[in-house]
Order: sequence, then structure tokens, then C-alpha cells
Amino acid sequence: MLTRCLALSLVLISCGPAQPAEPVERIEVARMGNQSLVVVVTRTGVGSFEQSSLNETPSPPTTGTFQLSLTDFNEIEARFAEFRKQAGPLSRAQEKVKRICPEGVPNALHRGAIHIRWVGNGFDQHYYAEFGCDFERNANRNVKLKESVEALTVFTGLTYGFRRGL
Repeated sequence: MLTRCLALSLVLISCGPAQPAEPVERIEVARMGNQSLVVVVTRTGVGSFEQSSLNETPSPPTTGTFQLSLTDFNEIEARFAEFRKQAGPLSRAQEKVKRICPEGVPNALHRGAIHIRWVGNGFDQHYYAEFGCDFERNANRNVKLKESVEALTVFTGLTYGFRRGL
């Protein structure tokens, strides 16, 4: 009996989204909110960024490019790996954006969101998280995501601050 339960558990565990065997070639990270940052990094060592702000007086976005090593790329990929396990096709990410927060779940408006995209040969995976949706239950996840975005500013030379508790 124990053997059957263990075998069934292993089958159920393996039913999560399968990760493609091909390597990730590009990672795109977009942090949206009053201050937005989009960073794109490639396995070949090219990166770009765009930072914009929703201030009362609009100003042109700050943009730039940078170089990174394969080790840097692998570290960025590892930093976001736990979220990739929950990633899916664009249609699933779009569905999350449309519904924002399920009925009856605590939702704090204007806390921002993050969209992560992994692209490689034969796959295009997306992860979307709304920081205000069920923010108390997702507090640890939100901190990890924000810290991961903050770490990308090492490459861009930008400062990007998050208010604690958001």
C-alpha cells in the first residue's frame, strides 16, 4: 500500500508544468508601477533597460544597454527560477492580468506588478504577479520578486527603490 501511495505521489508531483530541455536564450523582466523598469538580458551577453516614471511632469524614459557574462546570465536565470516553475504561455499570463484578483481575495490597489518572460528555442513562458492581490499571503513572494528586480540595477547603473510593505 505504501509503495502505491508513493508511486501515485511521484506521478502527481511530476504533473506540474514541464520545463523545456532547451536553454533559456532571453529573459525579460518588467516591473510596473509608479516607477517602471524593463530589463532584457540574453545568453549571448547583451542587456538593455528602460526606466520610466509616472510623475506629475512626464519625462522621457532612461534607456541603455550593457554587457554581461554567461555567469551573470546564469545567476539572473537562477534568481527567477522558482517563478519559472509557475510560468506558462502568454494566454495564461493574460488571463491573470484580466482577472487581477479573484473574487473575495484581499486586494490593495496601486501596488504594481511584475511580468517575467523566458524565451528559448521552442518555448516562450510568462509569469505575472500583481503585488496587491492577496498581498498578505504573498508577502514573501513579493519581497523575493522585488529584490530580484532590484538586483538587476547592478547592470543598469540605475537606482530603483521599493517601499517596504508594498
